[in-house]
Amino acid sequence: MQGYGVPASPIETMANIINNTTKALIIFLIFFFLSVLNLCFRFHHPRLTDL
Repeated sequence: MQGYGVPASPIETMANIINNTTKALIIFLIFFFLSVLNLCFRFHHPRLTDL
């Protein structure tokens, strides 16, 4: 852990950005996968749309 007064090195900053971007991508993919599953479920089971 670095102190607040010490600026992070460019490599650490890049790693931080990549880490945050990866987390955002994973979350986006999870929501995308769930919405696709929901659409497929509603398409194949039109009677269960109230769920």
